[in-house]
Amino acid sequence: MKNLFSAWLISLSFFMATSTVADELVSVPIPRSGVTTSYWWMPRANATATVLLISGGSGGIGYDGTQPRSDNFLVRTRELFATKGINVAVLGLSTDMRNLTQNIRSSAEHAQDVLTVAKALHAASPLPVWLVGTSRGTISAAAAAILDQGQVVDGIVLSSGYAPGLLYLRTGVLSQQGVDTIKVPTLTYHHKNDGCRATSARGMSGVVAALSAAPIKKLWLVKGGGPPSGDPCEPRGYHGFVGMEQQAVDDITAWIKQPQM
Repeated sequence: MKNLFSAWLISLSFFMATSTVADELVSVPIPRSGVTTSYWWMPRANATATVLLISGGSGGIGYDGTQPRSDNFLVRTRELFATKGINVAVLGLSTDMRNLTQNIRSSAEHAQDVLTVAKALHAASPLPVWLVGTSRGTISAAAAAILDQGQVVDGIVLSSGYAPGLLYLRTGVLSQQGVDTIKVPTLTYHHKNDGCRATSARGMSGVVAALSAAPIKKLWLVKGGGPPSGDPCEPRGYHGFVGMEQQAVDDITAWIKQPQM
């Protein structure tokens, strides 16, 4: 009885600590002189995993001094992720990288920055850490997983993966990275009607086929949502799962909790 009471006190203490911590921007020093990187931290009581959300485009979270304001799919759905029993971190920009081009995202330097944040998340909460990237953020997630080799990162999700066809092939895209060396469960989540020519479902099927070292991998094609508006490569198109944000978050978090083919 005494042991049960002690365990209950420990659980209660953890719940109170995590439930009273306000969401906040956290800065982390990285191995370059005077440089820091940041993430928006949303710890949740009774979490079973931690996700590091990596936005597309030029990167970042659109922090305005109080909270993230980016309309990117992963940034705008962060609260939905946080309701699924997981800790949420949203990757900001390193102070010397204000525009994450494809070449920068696929570099070892940037990948190490992502892993530095992943290690900080492990220190903040001893739970599995998953990288979830969208669009160009999938380049960052893959590069970090390739460099990490399963040491820190427990799995990755590539939504609207950046895998253009041969006519638009450029340095840094997923098909030119060593995805065959990724050693963690990998989900690729894609809208069938994504109209962005840089994120074709056909290109992602080739990437999934190349994931030969991943213990579990899945290409998940979805439909629904809408109506899309604006540039098909922007967040309010099918590329950003507009009109089906809740379904997308439900699907992704369910797979993280129980990866399967």
